[in-house]
Amino acid sequence: MENKLISFLEYDDSLSFDDFIYNRFDKQKAEGTIGIIKINIPDGPLFVQYLITGKTIKLGIWLLKLDACVLKKIRNLLFKKYKFVTSIEFPFIQQPLGYYIRKNHYSLSLPDSRVFDEMLKKKHYRESFKRERELSSLLGERKLEIYDASNCPERIIDFYFENKKKTMNIDYGMTKESYLYSYHVSNVYALFFGDTLVSVLLSCEQCEKVYLENLSYDSAFARYSPGKLVYIYFVKEMIKKQKRSIYLGGGDYEYKKYFNSICEEKIIAIAYRSRIKEIHNNFKKVIKKVLKK
Repeated sequence: MENKLISFLEYDDSLSFDDFIYNRFDKQKAEGTIGIIKINIPDGPLFVQYLITGKTIKLGIWLLKLDACVLKKIRNLLFKKYKFVTSIEFPFIQQPLGYYIRKNHYSLSLPDSRVFDEMLKKKHYRESFKRERELSSLLGERKLEIYDASNCPERIIDFYFENKKKTMNIDYGMTKESYLYSYHVSNVYALFFGDTLVSVLLSCEQCEKVYLENLSYDSAFARYSPGKLVYIYFVKEMIKKQKRSIYLGGGDYEYKKYFNSICEEKIIAIAYRSRIKEIHNNFKKVIKKVLKK
């Protein structure tokens, strides 16, 4: 069931895993069974967590550079070991596998504080601070309040929900507690001017690679770019905390391109035990694209 390239291990918290929340099921308090595979690559052994929930396995390999040969061997070994599993999720890989879709994603390697301060002197960022001064004159002094998710006031998350609905027409239909738990939110950043809350940012900071989960802002102050302002101060805080990088997700928002971030195309894939199902799903995907055009 194992080979020289890949082997199965018992869970051990002394092992060194890729320190990103979606690759760390042990830090998610995830419901299911956690397993470990060891991959022998030229740079040294790589330890990867996977989570078994029902008949599905999720692999903790977000953004890891694994070639097609390794991915296929992982798929084959997992299906061989777990006869009841019908599908395996491969998030953000480099090579197509099974049923897949392509998505762009942004990530930011954090500079040191000196380099970051130099970046903020550029004209583009000076414009943001000009808007900040205008907003401060209108509403009062800027304040950034930072909360642990566990003690974040209800009104802050209510603001987040309300403005997601207004600006993006998104209704999560979740309580504050269920949202923060489901999306692994650890910290909440609330940007005030005077007593007026203008933007909120949610983050996952359990690991050295931080995940910006989402942000929202009051569209009444859109001309002052409150979403971009809270993001700038969030990056500043991550540098203070000596975090390694920020994963920003997909989309095409301007703020995600700040500070020399990198945009890459990755593949989200699901391998099915039934290859017929893979072919069927990929065929439906092609038809959907044709109809869209």
